[in-house]
Amino acid sequence: MRRTRQARERIARKFPSTGCHSRPVGSEYCQIQWREIARFLVETHPEIGSWWAQTITVGYERIRGLRDVHQRRGSDYDANKSRTFPVAVEILFEAVANDALRGTWLPEGWKATRVATPPKSIRADWSDGSRVSFYLTAKGDAKSSVSVQHQGLSDQAAVDTMKAFWQERLDRLGELLRETST
Repeated sequence: MRRTRQARERIARKFPSTGCHSRPVGSEYCQIQWREIARFLVETHPEIGSWWAQTITVGYERIRGLRDVHQRRGSDYDANKSRTFPVAVEILFEAVANDALRGTWLPEGWKATRVATPPKSIRADWSDGSRVSFYLTAKGDAKSSVSVQHQGLSDQAAVDTMKAFWQERLDRLGELLRETST
C-alpha cells in the first residue's frame, strides 16, 4: 500500500496539470498521457511491474475525473457479471455454445460466434455492434463458473442496463441447468 501511495504522489508531482481534464475523455491527448504515466511508473518503480502501473494509472485517472468506473481507455464501457453453477464446466460450455440450448436462456441479442475454445471461452458479436465474451472456469468435477464481459457499450446507463440484463439471463441459465440435471 505504501508503494502505491508513493507512486501516486510521484505521478501528481510529475504530471501536476496535464490539461487532459479539459479535453474529452478518450481523446488522443488523454490516451498519450495514460501511456506516459504508466511508463513513468514502470521506470521509477520497477518493483511494481507493468500490470500494477496500469492499475495505479487508471485509479489516478478516476481520481482526476478523466475516466469513469467501467470505462476503458478509449471511450467505450464494459459490463461484467459472473456466476457459479453446480455443474461440470463442459455442461456449462455446452449451454452457452449450443445455439438451441442458448436460445432457451438467451433468446435475444446474440448475432454470431467469433471464437469458441472448449471448454474455456466463447466470444460473440452482439446485435447492437458490441461484443460479449464468456470465460468459463472449472471449480471442481461438478462446479464451474462463467464470467460474462460485455464490451463496447456507449455509456454508464448502458452498463447498468446490461448488468441487469445479464443478471436475469444468468438466473435463467441457472434454472435451465437445474432442470436438465434432474
